[in-house]
Amino acid sequence: MLTYIYIYYRSGHYCVEGSHEPVRCDPGYYQDETGQSDCKLCMEGYYCDNTVEPVVMYNNSYCPEGYYCPNGKILCQILEIYCDDGH
Repeated sequence: MLTYIYIYYRSGHYCVEGSHEPVRCDPGYYQDETGQSDCKLCMEGYYCDNTVEPVVMYNNSYCPEGYYCPNGKILCQILEIYCDDGH
């Protein structure tokens, strides 16, 4: 008898081929879809810190004014603007 096993890989996770367990996306990545084989890079201007829970939507965590977040960051960095003398 052939048995099919349906594994539901929830958002914020990805599927590893041959595994029956979902894997949480790495820091700096998110996944807003189910059943995916990889995660998406967190977009510029947002951070994806999954230390407490999986990141499902990158746009839930935007960098506040005075900070910047390049692609794939888990925390915002202070925006440092250097001016030439006299400016």
